[in-house]
Amino acid sequence: MNLPLNIDFRQILLHLLNFLILFAVLYFLLYVPIKKFMQKRKEYFENQNKEIKEKKEQADLKEKEYLEKMKSVESRAEEEYRLKVEEGEKEKERIINQALQQKSEILAEAEKSANDIKNQAVYKANKEIVEMAIKTVEEKISSKEDGSFYDDFLKVANAENDDEKR
Repeated sequence: MNLPLNIDFRQILLHLLNFLILFAVLYFLLYVPIKKFMQKRKEYFENQNKEIKEKKEQADLKEKEYLEKMKSVESRAEEEYRLKVEEGEKEKERIINQALQQKSEILAEAEKSANDIKNQAVYKANKEIVEMAIKTVEEKISSKEDGSFYDDFLKVANAENDDEKR
């Protein structure tokens, strides 16, 4: 069957069949692997994106956790600092009170010692005065030949003694 323009349906059908075979071969050899590759690539990037989001969420949780820990550590540090300052103030007060007590004790001891020294000095001075008076009186008595001076002295001494008793 010869058609005008030299058209052969068998040739057309064979070309059509060849085209379908070529299309099927190209579909299975190129399109399907490329589609699988693209699907795998899409899944890979989706998984990467999902992992990144999960890691970001974990990092955010850890950041919040660390911030809370830092706040608690800071508050504990501030509390410990405050306690140490209070302890230091108490220790300072104790040391100051102890120093004031020692000062009072030292001053009392110094005053007692000064009074003892003063009393000893007064006692020695009185003793020396009495010795000098006795010596002077003895000299006067020995220089005077009569005992009237000695009698006058005894009268004055007895009068002073009577005044002290009253």
